[in-house]
Amino acid sequence: MAKAVYQAQTGSAVAEEIDDILEEYGVRQKVVAATDDNAANMDVAIKQLQIVKFPCFAHTLNLGAQKLYNCTAISNWAARVRAVIVWMKRSHMAKVVLKEKQDLLKLPKHMLLLDVRTRWNSLYLMMERFCEQFPAIQAAAIDPRIGKPMEKESNEDFRKAEEFVQLKQKHYTSTLAVSSDKSPTCGEILPILQKLEQQYTVQEGDSAFTRSIKENIWNDLSKRYQGTDIQKFLEEATILDPSFIYKVRSDEVWDRIREAAITANIVAARH
Repeated sequence: MAKAVYQAQTGSAVAEEIDDILEEYGVRQKVVAATDDNAANMDVAIKQLQIVKFPCFAHTLNLGAQKLYNCTAISNWAARVRAVIVWMKRSHMAKVVLKEKQDLLKLPKHMLLLDVRTRWNSLYLMMERFCEQFPAIQAAAIDPRIGKPMEKESNEDFRKAEEFVQLKQKHYTSTLAVSSDKSPTCGEILPILQKLEQQYTVQEGDSAFTRSIKENIWNDLSKRYQGTDIQKFLEEATILDPSFIYKVRSDEVWDRIREAAITANIVAARH
């Protein structure tokens, strides 16, 4: 339901408007949780409504990925790759030569991509396309019509890009999975976080570059969804979802669900 609001969007004002809408539709007692965009006023509003707050999971995954921009080693590497792509995109001759090299090397005729910090997954997509087109980029760079050889670090940057794409692929597909309009449920959150924890656990043989990626992302994601109420809600949602029923193994969770069902039946019988 869309409703015009003509006052400052403070937490209290938002809570009041939401409460009025829920009462109007007769569902106030049925709403137990709400998803928000991590805005401060929504935090206040949901707290005043006394329901469980769920930060948007896709947004949360993106916030974790954005932490990479704050790491000097990673941001410097990304800047070097970005500079190559900017040069290829701005030069008309470079674009012509790149297409020729794509034909010669039988590579997909895809355009190079640039990341935008506020755009979800854009760093991943830039690096994925860079890896795909790297042979053509190298060939174009040494073409005499361009005469701009790539920096000596280019092979190392390419190796890091491959490492980055392989490591971040699961994160990217997880974001796509929970960004669907039709299918996502909160029962997916714990299983996805469990997979990402495995993916971002530092291993003995990890390079310093890989370790930086893992630590920066997981240090952020590991702090999300830690409240007692939200943990219980996620456990119950996960165990009640047939797709993820075995992802939570706890008799305590089933005991809570059973007790809630009995209480609901008793209340319904009285009415």
